[in-house]
Amino acid sequence: MRNGGADAPVGWTTPPEAVEAIARQLLDRYGVVFRALMARESLLPPWRELLWTLRRLEARGEIRGGRFVDGFSGEQYALPEAVARLRGLFHNAGLDWIQEGTQHNRARWHNLKYYTWVEQQSKTVEELDAQKDPDWWLSHQAKVADIDKLIRENR
Repeated sequence: MRNGGADAPVGWTTPPEAVEAIARQLLDRYGVVFRALMARESLLPPWRELLWTLRRLEARGEIRGGRFVDGFSGEQYALPEAVARLRGLFHNAGLDWIQEGTQHNRARWHNLKYYTWVEQQSKTVEELDAQKDPDWWLSHQAKVADIDKLIRENR
């Protein structure tokens, strides 16, 4: 394995300054950086070099380490403004926009479909009104397995 430069730790393939520039670019692009996200990128230095650089940036107080995105294991690093934004998105979310599925609200929701169903998709009002019948929904749910099978066959 070649050395990444005179000041690089032994075994590094990329100079530390270049790795830090790449780490900062990734943080600017995504706000949060973790290994699974880096799979989308090409031409990156090895993850261990990015990880060492991210740990160094955290030790300097420039970025934060922690668990910011659920469902991904391993270390995650984020810009302080990204952490604040993530917290603001979900921690201050209210529930006042949720409506109970009463008969009146279901009728309102059904009527909202008129524009997309009838005017945009050229369906008839009768086809739209058929959706008021629970059997219509059950018959369409029964087709899901067949549709999934067709998708798998035609991939």
